[in-house]
Order: sequence, then C-alpha cells, then structure tokens
Amino acid sequence: MNKDTISEIEKSIQNVYGWTVSGGEAKPPEMIMPQCAKDRIAHFWEFQEYGLSFLGCLKFILADDEEECKKAFEFGCGDDWLPPSDEFKLWRNRLRNMRELEVAAYLLYGPLSDKEEV
Repeated sequence: MNKDTISEIEKSIQNVYGWTVSGGEAKPPEMIMPQCAKDRIAHFWEFQEYGLSFLGCLKFILADDEEECKKAFEFGCGDDWLPPSDEFKLWRNRLRNMRELEVAAYLLYGPLSDKEEV
C-alpha cells in the first residue's frame, strides 16, 4: 500500500469516526471530500424533501447500477437523472466500502464544517 492510499484511508476514517467534543458538546466530523461528491450529494439531497427515503438517496448518489437507478429515479422522482461523473466514479470506486459510509455520514450530519479535499 502506498502513502497516498494510506492518507486517503485516514481521511475516510476521519470523515466517519472523527467525532470531537467542544464545550461539552459532541461535534460531528469534518467532511473532507472532493467537490464532485458534495455536488452529487446536494443534488439528490433536495429530493428527500419530496419523499425520497434515506436509503433511496444513498442508492442514487452511489449509483452502482446506473441504468436501474436512472429508471427508478425518473419514475419515482419525476426529474432528469444526474449521471455520476467520471471523477465521482473514481472517488467512489477507490475505497468502495468507506465511500458508502462517508456518503451516509454526510447525509446524516450534513456539511456542518466540511472542507474541500486538497
């Protein structure tokens, strides 16, 4: 495993498990992820206001089966499908299991103090 991969794993772990305490209150982790991931999350996030479930949102963001997700989204949400960008796919596929956790944490806690990946 090279240094970049180890650094990326550390960021992913911090995004999910990096809780802190400040002034006696628990603070969710800072979310350090690329803008393409934040933009995709934000796009599907808005459909939760219209009844899209948490798991449906997670499924559409990750888009493992793009054709199935596209059909389900267009049928259920009545809007145009946003295909995942190549940049997002590279990010998602690099540490697949951790990316699921990161997206879920971002959906749960939001961009409370997020940062762009450097």
